[in-house]
Amino acid sequence: MGGQGARGELFLAAILAAGGFDTATLGDLQVVQSEAGRIVCRMPVTQQVQNRYGTLHGGCIATLVDVVGSAALVTQSDRGGVSLSINTTYLNPAPGGQDVDIDARVVKLGKDIGVIEVHLRHATTHKLVAHGTHVKKLVSASDLSALFSLLSEVQDMDSQQEQQQHHHGQRQPRLQQLLQLLRRHLPQQQQQHHTQRSTQQAVPWHGDATQQPS
Repeated sequence: MGGQGARGELFLAAILAAGGFDTATLGDLQVVQSEAGRIVCRMPVTQQVQNRYGTLHGGCIATLVDVVGSAALVTQSDRGGVSLSINTTYLNPAPGGQDVDIDARVVKLGKDIGVIEVHLRHATTHKLVAHGTHVKKLVSASDLSALFSLLSEVQDMDSQQEQQQHHHGQRQPRLQQLLQLLRRHLPQQQQQHHTQRSTQQAVPWHGDATQQPS
């Protein structure tokens, strides 16, 4: 899962490394497949993300449409952006203790707007749980170049992991590897981010339109 697909994986790792709501909700998320314009993830329906009926919470489903949809977008866009709309249709419950697959695909990428469709399915029966559409406005200040500058290190990490798997027959989950990589760079990136915000109002590379500067 190298090349453009690795951009989506790195984006998800950055989201999880940032802490807050996304980390608390999607901490068990794993990448199954990632390529240009598409990313597929899997997540267990643990008690933490269940509603009072013991099924996957609707708020968590909407968050998956948001975050995994954004990850698919950045496999093709050098800019992140802010959400203009997230529409989610709930079709069937996803019971606790099972896994769901989240398949996000870019269906339109224009000069300023990106549209992503996201399908959630039972991992075993493939029954459709929910369908979502995520529309994002791409903004120039939402530059991902600093994040994507780490891609060469991701390639080095993959080579080391392949050697480890060859010799020891095991491999650490990929998002966990990327999290470790990002955390080694976080102090420097946080300092750069602080300096940037002191000189201009930066637009976040992931968020909604209400976060845009006035």
